[in-house]
Parts: sequence; structure tokens; C-alpha cells
Amino acid sequence: MCEGGGVGGCAASDGSGVEGGVGGRADAFSAAARSVRALGARHHELLAWPRAHWPRLALPALFAEVFDIPKVDDDVDTAPQSPGE
Repeated sequence: MCEGGGVGGCAASDGSGVEGGVGGRADAFSAAARSVRALGARHHELLAWPRAHWPRLALPALFAEVFDIPKVDDDVDTAPQSPGE
């Protein structure tokens, strides 16, 4: 009987006393890695538009920084600093 409800349901035991064994964990990790790669590719694809059209967008500074979207900082004081500062 499977208890603890791991990812992907119950796996057959390989006799090591651990449900799924090393092979089951490797398969689960491999599937999770593929899923994360697909999610990352989709995320990158969805962020391509805001990155390409950033002048049209009024994004909060933190959002632009987290998602690596260029932003012109109009709020930042752009006065030149003296060399001693």
C-alpha cells in the first residue's frame, strides 16, 4: 500500500524497502526536469512581448526588474554626481 502520496502515485518496490527505489526517483526527477524546462520555455516566450514593447508599458519598477524588462527610470534623480562622491 502506498502512503505519503509521492509525486506520480505509487511506484513498484525494487526490494530495497523504499517505494520506487532509485530508478523510480530518477524517472520522477527526469519527468519533473522536463516539465520545468517546458515551463521555463513558455515563461520566456510570454515575456518576449513585454521585453520587446517596454516603451508602451507602465510597469512598476520591481516587476520590470524581476522579469528583466528594460525600464527608463523617470523617478530616479539623473543629476550627475561629483567625482568625490
